[in-house]
Amino acid sequence: MVKALVLFLLCLVLICVVVDANIIRFLESLNTINQNLAESLLKRSSFRLAREQPLLSGESDKLLLEDNFGRAWLFKFGYGADERRKENFSARILDLAGVDSISAFPFTISINGTPVPGIIIRFIREADDLDLNKEVLSPEDKDYIIRASIVDYWLGSESPFFLRRKQGKGLISGDRDSPFFFYSSEEAPGFFEHSVYKQLYGLLDKEDIDFTKTEDFIFYIGSFRDDYLKKLFNENMSLYYGEEESQVLLEEFLRKKNNLGEGFKKSFINSHTTKSTESTFIAGKPNRSNIRLYALRAIKRALLEIARNALLTTRSYFSYAPPQKDIVIVFSPKAAFLTASIIEQAEDRIDGGEQVNIGKVKYRILSALEALRQREENRHEKLGVILYIEVISRRFDEVGAIPEYTDMRIHPVAAERLETRPLFFYYGEKNKRLTLDDWDKGAF
Repeated sequence: MVKALVLFLLCLVLICVVVDANIIRFLESLNTINQNLAESLLKRSSFRLAREQPLLSGESDKLLLEDNFGRAWLFKFGYGADERRKENFSARILDLAGVDSISAFPFTISINGTPVPGIIIRFIREADDLDLNKEVLSPEDKDYIIRASIVDYWLGSESPFFLRRKQGKGLISGDRDSPFFFYSSEEAPGFFEHSVYKQLYGLLDKEDIDFTKTEDFIFYIGSFRDDYLKKLFNENMSLYYGEEESQVLLEEFLRKKNNLGEGFKKSFINSHTTKSTESTFIAGKPNRSNIRLYALRAIKRALLEIARNALLTTRSYFSYAPPQKDIVIVFSPKAAFLTASIIEQAEDRIDGGEQVNIGKVKYRILSALEALRQREENRHEKLGVILYIEVISRRFDEVGAIPEYTDMRIHPVAAERLETRPLFFYYGEKNKRLTLDDWDKGAF
């Protein structure tokens, strides 16, 4: 049914193309409809904790959830109300470009009785991490990497991750929560050197890159209307950056879009090719057929998402959706935020050239966590605070310096695990195990 609906709508789109209707405006409208429909469906959904919680890497604390339609979602803790829009902004730009990416939406959920803001992201179960050391890429994979890198160069994204869908469904990428990272004059020239694209382009040969199509894709991005991009930016980014900085970033964002061919070419050549390959970039007339093909690809993707969300929304009116229950886990978002904040402040002082006493940083964190433990009433949150106190004490002593927060991040577990003895927890990027065998002896 979904495919039939999409096929019918695509026929309408082709008619629009034949009569030379403004296909970009149509795509922008679909982008807005898709966003509104997806956010509306999220509000009508209820979520529960997934039975198995994978030990996920990265800087932010995460939970794997499932909704009442059986879809898997990754919830990231700890985003400020304004910061949460950044990943959503990046995802919508990639939607416009027709580059398959993972949807991300601002979201708040009740955890241990407290509303916790964050961002919720579709979790792709049937996918594996891309092995950047020995991956074998198909022509379609290489085309995807090139198109994604052009958009990320425009966005200034810092190190997104790439996944390979199973059953031959190609690549998908996400985790673009730091747009404009490379916009400073110091960072911008090093985009290919500082990001994951240094590894990705290491998998490509010069012959793999069809520079004619590359320029057509750049022309396609250049056709996005400034008015619509301003609207997206103001909806998602302006509150985070503030009025003055937002205006500067927006102007640079639009300027970079309108000069994308020259900027991408310069950065690419400086990092990955010799001067002899510079001539392969030909500033010729765009191929209108290729540009429309890129637009149709983006429209097809948008229509599929709209059709899926529309069908699920219809189902929600005729099926019972259980009320949203409190998510109960052994974890303390407050302890995580306190720890990360104090470490970040100390690192900023070190970067500014100050001498920082490591012992005082450790004491400040542990004092703040002890005060939190004493006033915390929820037993699962209190145990979460105790875990952070234990791990922080260990890591400061082991490292002899200020540890990275990611090296101390506690992996949340379902509250039912409290029935097991001894109780195992995992923390850090390398998933070190912490055994708390006295939890039932008055530890909290």
